[in-house]
Amino acid sequence: MGCNCKTEKKIDDYLEGSAPLGEKISQKILSYSLKSLAFLIMVVLLPIINLLIIWFMFKTIVLNKNVNIKPLLLSLGKKFQEKEIDDEEEDDFEEIKEEDVVMVNVEDITNMGK
Repeated sequence: MGCNCKTEKKIDDYLEGSAPLGEKISQKILSYSLKSLAFLIMVVLLPIINLLIIWFMFKTIVLNKNVNIKPLLLSLGKKFQEKEIDDEEEDDFEEIKEEDVVMVNVEDITNMGK
């Protein structure tokens, strides 16, 4: 993506051709202050935008007679419904005891010394 190795210009060439240091700092200050001002304006406008979105959703879902929400809610309910585990599967695990289990490929380390 951007190693810039195929062009003849180096980073030093870009730095030498730039504006003087005083102008550069003032441009940065102006740029950051304008960006900060735009950010603050957008933050102030967020509640208004949220209210417009809420009104649009209310108008679309509640006031529109052509929208039928029931199938949507039923399909969502089916996805969130817990799957029932068969009783037979649970019984199989309850009947297993420690004596019924045979360990395979296990090394006994209880009596090992240093």
